[in-house]
Amino acid sequence: MAPLIPIIGLIGAVAGGVVAVGGGIAAKKQGKAQAQLAEQSGEIGADRARREGRRSIADRAARFGASGVVVGTGSTLDVLADEAAEVEEQALVRAFSGDIGASGLRGQAGLALATGIVTGIGSFGTAAGFGLKAADIIGRDPLGTSPITVPSPLIGPPTP
Repeated sequence: MAPLIPIIGLIGAVAGGVVAVGGGIAAKKQGKAQAQLAEQSGEIGADRARREGRRSIADRAARFGASGVVVGTGSTLDVLADEAAEVEEQALVRAFSGDIGASGLRGQAGLALATGIVTGIGSFGTAAGFGLKAADIIGRDPLGTSPITVPSPLIGPPTP
């Protein structure tokens, strides 16, 4: 009955290690998926900014034309070119924002995996301790007074 407690501890620690590593792997997968969504969101924002910008430029060109100004020459061309540059800048900012968010999420995902692995290793170490304790208890006689010696390739021949 006495070795039962360390054996239960061993099983619990191994299970805890497996769960910790599995949780880290799952968190990394989730983080990668969220990063991909952040990138896509940035790309969608950039596309939206470009569409809105094209509409604004077309509207301004139409107003210039309606007022009798020749579009495509002189200062009207400069105004439209400046607006186009601002539109592209806004689109790039939105795309970059998505990339930055994705990068942060990937970092968090990697950290979650590393944390799961480290926690798992700690649990496996605890399991080893429980296993050694159980082996020590099992290796003794029922009264626990004299150890049973078993040859081990790691420590040499048994000693009485």
